[in-house]
Amino acid sequence: DEPAARVVYRYVVGTDGRAQLTELIESTDNRLRQRVVRAVKRAPLWAPAEREGRAVEVEQVLIIELPKGKRLRGKHFLIRL
Repeated sequence: DEPAARVVYRYVVGTDGRAQLTELIESTDNRLRQRVVRAVKRAPLWAPAEREGRAVEVEQVLIIELPKGKRLRGKHFLIRL
């Protein structure tokens, strides 16, 4: 089934644990996109990846899909990875 809305971003977790969205790959809903941006900006620090005992920057892709029949409610958005 196709989702009701979909947002796909490329993001980087830096050596300091901060997540930053670097490239919007796909967005079918502007409200969902705005909420994803806000949630990532407000997210706590992540544990950075390590290579040979040293923190390293890592790039990943974040995919958020809103299932059909669901809609955005309220102001808060939780991302569980």
